[in-house]
Amino acid sequence: MRLPPVAPLLQGGHAGAVAALVGPGGSDPNATCPDGLSLLELAAKLGQGPVITALIQGGADVDAADAKGNTALHTLVESWKARCAAQLVLPVVLLLQRAQRTAHRRRQPARYELG
Repeated sequence: MRLPPVAPLLQGGHAGAVAALVGPGGSDPNATCPDGLSLLELAAKLGQGPVITALIQGGADVDAADAKGNTALHTLVESWKARCAAQLVLPVVLLLQRAQRTAHRRRQPARYELG
């Protein structure tokens, strides 16, 4: 198995280049490395916060788990990369807040669809 084409850019912390390459019509943001790590998990392991954001915006699955069942969030917590953890969790928090505001306007219970 080969390294995904975007992995060297990710390892170098080139968030702008990663953002330009992943997503619809580009590289798969959910590709895995030969060791089984997702690109998001690799970025987490390396503490590449801006790359984490670029991958999520490109459609990376934040719940993707490796063969051991670990997600990018597990990797961040395990490696004490708190600033990067915030970048991984923030999109989920914003989604929940949006659902709460919409539900409040419609006077209905909030519905959450995380994936």
